[in-house]
Amino acid sequence: MVYGGDTQEQLPYFTQAERHALVAERIAANEPDALFVMHVGDTVCVVDDGGDEWDRFFTAGGRTLFADMPVMPVLGNHENNATVWYDTFGMPEWYSFDCGSSHFVVLDSNDWATPHMEEETAWLRADLKENRDKNPAGRTFVSFHHPPYSSGTRHPGGWTDIRELWVPVFEEYQVDMVFNGHVHATSVMW
Repeated sequence: MVYGGDTQEQLPYFTQAERHALVAERIAANEPDALFVMHVGDTVCVVDDGGDEWDRFFTAGGRTLFADMPVMPVLGNHENNATVWYDTFGMPEWYSFDCGSSHFVVLDSNDWATPHMEEETAWLRADLKENRDKNPAGRTFVSFHHPPYSSGTRHPGGWTDIRELWVPVFEEYQVDMVFNGHVHATSVMW
């Protein structure tokens, strides 16, 4: 697995072709055995009608990376919960999948998910329990956009609501690693 995120353009400073394409080229050249890319959100900057940035995202990574490697997406705040994200990836807000002996869980930590947090957390608990029961020796990885812990100056301490809600579940089911985005720095827990 290759982990990354926050590939959105930040105009006028840089475009998808100037930043995202370089990373995609390096991954394609140096990680030929990777089975998929876990993208932790903010694929594009602002989604309204699909727009040109989606085209630039896939063009920047498509020729070298996405032609041979699936993208497992996480909803970021810049996706705005827009229909185009669901249409592009064909994935629900939260989901899980197995790859080899590892189990991967993808959650939605965005503000629009707040009314569904109890439902999502119940699903998370049931998914992790089922996985532990069927594959007790396998590894478990969880991904979502907003980190529960952060040393970033714009988001000091991280998202305490996420920390209070999900971290106890991760600990109970012995999640091996948690991947996040949003703070534009590497966010890995455990």
